[in-house]
Amino acid sequence: MVEKLRDILSRLDLNGREESVRRVVKENLPHFGHLEPKDQIIAIYFIQTMDITSYEKSAEEIARLQTTGERHTGEKTLLQESTGKFIDHISLDDNIIGLVRIAFPLQNVWDAKHDTIYSTEILHIVAGAVQFDFPKNIDIKLVHLYLPQQVIDAFPGPAFGPGGLRKLAKYGQKIAFGTIGKPKTGLTPEEYAPVIAEAAKNPLFLFVKDDENFGVWYGPCPLDKRVKAVSESIKRANKERGEGEIIYAPHIGNAVQNLIGNAGTALDNGATAIMFSEIYGRGGVRMVRDHLAKTGRSVPIYGHNGGITPLTKAVYREILDMLARLDGIDLRQTGPVGTHKIPLLRPYGDEWVASELALMGELGKHKPVMIARAGGLDQGNIILNLDDITERGYNQSNFLMLAGSAINEWRNPEGKYDPKGGAEAMQQAINAYDIDGFDALPKETHIQRLYEHAKAKGYKELVAALEQRYKEMQLGGR
Repeated sequence: MVEKLRDILSRLDLNGREESVRRVVKENLPHFGHLEPKDQIIAIYFIQTMDITSYEKSAEEIARLQTTGERHTGEKTLLQESTGKFIDHISLDDNIIGLVRIAFPLQNVWDAKHDTIYSTEILHIVAGAVQFDFPKNIDIKLVHLYLPQQVIDAFPGPAFGPGGLRKLAKYGQKIAFGTIGKPKTGLTPEEYAPVIAEAAKNPLFLFVKDDENFGVWYGPCPLDKRVKAVSESIKRANKERGEGEIIYAPHIGNAVQNLIGNAGTALDNGATAIMFSEIYGRGGVRMVRDHLAKTGRSVPIYGHNGGITPLTKAVYREILDMLARLDGIDLRQTGPVGTHKIPLLRPYGDEWVASELALMGELGKHKPVMIARAGGLDQGNIILNLDDITERGYNQSNFLMLAGSAINEWRNPEGKYDPKGGAEAMQQAINAYDIDGFDALPKETHIQRLYEHAKAKGYKELVAALEQRYKEMQLGGR
């Protein structure tokens, strides 16, 4: 007897369940016929319902109640034109689990006054109350979103993208590196600026940013004083750096109504980029991007995705990433390839691949987003990430390797934080791969092999970095 999908999913932990659903979705999406209407937004959902109803009934309700709400619209009427349509479905488990395809009329969400459209309004219709508030829908996920070309073209998209960022920093086409100010907070402007200056001196780094947990108007180190001190330290560091200048993105996100003012404060004090999360200020990226373009002050926007993961249980990450790209972000973190059996951060696996493709794949006229592999990126796994990008055939110029504590919390023999040593350790790891020909795989023995290689080559900073970052392995007998 073939086991039902509902029984398989019920046995899994939450992570396993999400991964299994994604696999089923990936396998079955290609079975839908080709459909690209110019006047409809097409959404595909995974739906699991209670036994008392069916996923087809849920789909019919979504199409109707998320548009006009009317059962009887007449023929060739405005009501009919404005009512959603349940197009077709793929059954995955009798009538309670399936994929459904629904069309939403574009005219319902098109801003006729300004001749444009907004990601917020799209999400309001395709990921709203009817989809997620009905208890009879045990599980429902927006897994695919088709937008007509007219919609894609109406968005501003990234103002810079990887090419613009490299031009701004006078950085070549090789894989770029960046870092994050650490400690995350708890420093005065006078204490924080030298941390950033160390990165600014090193031509390895294209980009540096505040941590997202650095309060915008944190009393001991407020935005205006922080950015001014950092910007002045970067100018001084340029003498040692040589050609180009590191791009600095302070954190400006505390409330949507403050974003434009905070951006202005940052730019007035010398910032060359800005960072905030659109997850906690939906619509903020588009607002700031449009304002900066209108005022002639466009700078790169790092679209931090803090807070995205709870949403991805209902709206697939790649959809949220695509909309952020359309709204105008220039940089976005995904996650690094790591050495641990259980990944340190989400996304990983199929979700991770889909996220990166949404950020850098073809999307009408729009530039790709520079992907920051960040969150636990360090000297021990940088080679795995460089190798992964090569093996996947990705354009390496689209990537930023972003390491925070691995650089700024590296400790010298005296036990003091020494970002210069952390950067040197990173460079030594890169050299091991690019020059020495160190093999990234097998991953299971990567750290131990890299440690032995570093010792043999006399890479003292790399040896120290691995001992500090991978204490559980007791490298060197410690």
